[in-house]
Amino acid sequence: MSKIKLKNILSDLINEELQGYSKYIGKTKGLTSDELSQILTKIVKSGSKDKKEEDLKEGEETEYTVDYWYRYGKYGEDKDSDDIKVMASSETEAIEKAKQQARKRAISSSFEIRKRK
Repeated sequence: MSKIKLKNILSDLINEELQGYSKYIGKTKGLTSDELSQILTKIVKSGSKDKKEEDLKEGEETEYTVDYWYRYGKYGEDKDSDDIKVMASSETEAIEKAKQQARKRAISSSFEIRKRK
């Protein structure tokens, strides 16, 4: 999972669930943008880092394999999966490029980066 996607998920969770308290900085007076930034910074620093993503320099492209599902059949009632290989500098960019190259009737919410082994 990319840092941006993780940050967005955590930001939403914090806004909904913590309402005035953070296990990272204690009690808050409601969640201000500065406090949210502090929380997210501490989470990112304490979490495990994806070395492959971190090793990339800004603007440097690598090959990503993006898996997705698409519908087919006369009425689109059947589903199957496919993958696309794209060159991109981030996971988000890879998904956007894959969406542009995907088959017709691709299910846009199904696009995911295949995890590297």
